[in-house]
Amino acid sequence: MANPRDDHMDNAARKRVQVVVLGDFGRSPRMQYHALSLATQAGFQVDVVAYAESKPWDAVSQCNKIFMRPIHSAKPNKLPRALSLVLKVIYQVSQLLWMLIFRLRRAEYIVLQTPPCIPTFMVCQLACLLRGTRLIVDWHNFGYSLLAYSLHARHPLLRIATWYERRFARYAHAHMCVTHAMKERLITWGLAPASIHVMHDRPAPWFARATLADTHELLTRISPHLGVLAERPEVEADGFTLDPTWADPISRVLGLDLLEPGSTVLTQHP
Repeated sequence: MANPRDDHMDNAARKRVQVVVLGDFGRSPRMQYHALSLATQAGFQVDVVAYAESKPWDAVSQCNKIFMRPIHSAKPNKLPRALSLVLKVIYQVSQLLWMLIFRLRRAEYIVLQTPPCIPTFMVCQLACLLRGTRLIVDWHNFGYSLLAYSLHARHPLLRIATWYERRFARYAHAHMCVTHAMKERLITWGLAPASIHVMHDRPAPWFARATLADTHELLTRISPHLGVLAERPEVEADGFTLDPTWADPISRVLGLDLLEPGSTVLTQHP
């Protein structure tokens, strides 16, 4: 059965997606993957609404179906912190509303990165309501859990943020998240399991295991700087102990992926 709002959605809107990142798009690999996949595999025109502070990958910059629609971060000021935060949110809301409702052509979907969910949840869902667009939320973390690091459990702002995040999450058309644990948490919020899709972070096709020649070239180039690392089977670095049972040359030199969790206290060896 066709969705009623599909009846008045023109063909251009059907093949257009807005990717919203209230952060630096160039520093968000996952959202760049989404934009690339939507453009090159699904054939969508992709409008990226985000801060353009860092250069995206060449594959993104050179794609003729991906269009950067930059918004701007609030400038630092000397106002009281509470007032500064309020003005920052107002500035963000005004930019997003202008871009999503008035500036850009209507899209079939908005793909939103969260956190932050304030004010993006509210703004994007308002844009969806007014323009007949569906919202897809990509959960990288929970906003309220990050806020809990700076506020005590019973702080009114934390309670409001928790309610806001859980309430507005229910209005999204679909959800993506990075782990099955996140999916289970979202289900406890009352979201339909079928609407939640686990999409693990994975490297792009151009990332590959180094060849033997590449490994040899790297080791030759950095070996003069290794010093004690090249001589000792076990070295303390940044409070972690490196496992002496290394599996391959590059791991043996750099200690990659072999940090023992919990070994956070520096120890001295004779």
